[in-house]
Amino acid sequence: MAQNNESSMFHARIKFPRATVAALKKALRAQYTNVRSSHANEALAVSFRFRSYAGMLNVLRQVSGPVPLMIQVDHLLLMLRLEELGHTGFSPQDLRRLTWGKFHILIVGKKTKRNSPS
Repeated sequence: MAQNNESSMFHARIKFPRATVAALKKALRAQYTNVRSSHANEALAVSFRFRSYAGMLNVLRQVSGPVPLMIQVDHLLLMLRLEELGHTGFSPQDLRRLTWGKFHILIVGKKTKRNSPS
């Protein structure tokens, strides 16, 4: 799921309960009102490096307990999948802010941050 290369430090990592996924979807659809709910689901799943929303749901059903699963979010994969689904007009910087700014972020090899990077 997560990459072990130099570029992985530039992607946000978030806690992965259903509530976090739902909050990210809500933020995406609030910012981009033309994105259909099902398209947001599929694009978010791809941004988490799942092949499909169904695959992501399967993992979400299995994840529970006191230790949260951390998962990497790739804003560029999010943008590419939305474009594949016919949506246009996305800014990589805006999508990066969306994935970084809504949650407590754990950067690979860095301390926890609360604000969007500049």
